[in-house]
Amino acid sequence: MRALRDLSIRQKLTRVAMLASSLALLFAATAFVVYDVLAFRSAIVRRLATEAEIVAANSVSALVFQDPDAARTTLGALEADSHVRAAAIYDAPGRLFAQYAREDAPQPAPALLGDPSGHEFRGRRVLLSRPIYFQDARVGTVVLQSDMEEIRARLVRYVSLVALVSLISFGLSIALSSRIQSVISGPILRLAEAARRVTREKDYSVRAPAEGRDEVGELIDTFNDMLARIQERDAELQEARSTLERRVEERTEDLQRELAERRRTERELTKSQTMLAEAQRLAHIGSWEWDPTHDVLALSEETYRLFGRERGAFTPTYEAFLDAIHPADRQRLREGLGRALEEGGEWSGEFRVLPPEGDLRWVYGYAKVVPGDAERPRRLVGTVQDVTARKAAEEERAQLIRAQAARAEAEWERRRAAFLAEVGSVLAASLDDRATLANVARLAVPEVSDWCVVLMVNDGVPEPVAAQHADPTRLEALWELARRFPPRRETADGVFDVIRTGQARLFDGPPPFVQHVDPDLAPVLEKVGLTSSMLVPLRARNNTFGCLALGAVGRRFREADLSLAQSLADRGALAADNARLYREAQEANRMKDEFLATLSHELRTPLNA
Repeated sequence: MRALRDLSIRQKLTRVAMLASSLALLFAATAFVVYDVLAFRSAIVRRLATEAEIVAANSVSALVFQDPDAARTTLGALEADSHVRAAAIYDAPGRLFAQYAREDAPQPAPALLGDPSGHEFRGRRVLLSRPIYFQDARVGTVVLQSDMEEIRARLVRYVSLVALVSLISFGLSIALSSRIQSVISGPILRLAEAARRVTREKDYSVRAPAEGRDEVGELIDTFNDMLARIQERDAELQEARSTLERRVEERTEDLQRELAERRRTERELTKSQTMLAEAQRLAHIGSWEWDPTHDVLALSEETYRLFGRERGAFTPTYEAFLDAIHPADRQRLREGLGRALEEGGEWSGEFRVLPPEGDLRWVYGYAKVVPGDAERPRRLVGTVQDVTARKAAEEERAQLIRAQAARAEAEWERRRAAFLAEVGSVLAASLDDRATLANVARLAVPEVSDWCVVLMVNDGVPEPVAAQHADPTRLEALWELARRFPPRRETADGVFDVIRTGQARLFDGPPPFVQHVDPDLAPVLEKVGLTSSMLVPLRARNNTFGCLALGAVGRRFREADLSLAQSLADRGALAADNARLYREAQEANRMKDEFLATLSHELRTPLNA
């Protein structure tokens, strides 16, 4: 101040104006820079808060479904902001869930802050934390770390700009301060007013009016350019925020649709499993699946029940499965399943199961090899069905059949004995061989067969001597058939063969001697009726003198019928042979009496003479 005393008033005014304007400009610039730094720090905090909220909104599903990969993908979107050096997501207990860090970041995973909704400036970096909520419950925290390089660069630019403007203003103020103070101070004041308005209203569309092309005008233009860039960046940030919000909404809708579809699928799967379990319970059919590579055996509830095991108390392995099988069936089942695995085919069979408590069970099993693929190895799937009731019914039916067969056999033996007793009684009543053979034919029908023809050898040729039919109206046709179709020597397995070998024969159909029937006599054979036939020899004293031809109508002869017919033929042959012997003895006695009478007459004649 003392130096100004000796100067002229012009100089004083000039210097005071110069000093005042310089100090005012310096103070205004300093205030603006400080305010802008503070405002930009707040803008950084707001930007980080916006990004943290977006990350938190997109990380809810990853935290809920415990998907760190999805969380890391969400954090990877911060790559677009070059000032975000690192980020991390912590779960509700405070454990690190996912992290993101640039390669030159000093700290890969920023630590949790004391305030989950606060921020801190630490040296040249700023940390910001935001909680993550799901259905009003905090499920985690996102922490972002950003550098301060942008503020430092802006500060350097602002200081350089202020210094430059101050120097220029200082020079100009020396020359023009006395005349153009208002020209210089007016734009500065208007610029300051614009800055205050921007700061107060946060309206970056405000522009300081251009007053000229001097330094103050350049400062105004720079200020306006700065506001334009801030406004453009704010618009971009708003657009990015809108885009992210739209994507979040779309992703939320997709998640809701996926969740609804998953819930519907789970309900349908649960319903299907319930219906399958109920169907298996009602049908007593269980299912199983075995992975031989890892020896993992999965059993249905009905399979556990069939094997008499509890799910929690039984370890389902292949050997444990075989241990539950009856020892007599175990090796067969092991070989069958092993063969199915080797050949890639199927196996089925019945085996017995030994429940820890309860009776033995019969089970029908089926297994099929399912080829493996890239996701699942080759495995064996199958079913087991409780057939204990069917086995019991089959055993009961078999016992009934055996009992019925035994009763039928006993009844057959009784009837056989009664029949043979009647045969002996009837045949013993006659001493005529022809009458005896006729009785044999009558006895054979209908007890043994439906019709019978007795053939006797006469001069080496079998001839019919007796015939009987269960249907009297068909007897004449039977006689006609027997007379018109005598046996032929060239017929294989025919009457001549039976007489020659003495072996009875059973035929499914007519005997060979009537198989080659004249077409004109086919109606006769049809009238007689024949579905099965037998040829039985008549033997006595090691001599076959005839044959019985027996036929069945509408049924088939059995070996038991052949045995009974043979017994009848043996008894008939013996009775006929006895009758013939009796007739021959009678004839011999008659001839003896005639000889003795003649001899007596011849002897008496000479004596009388």
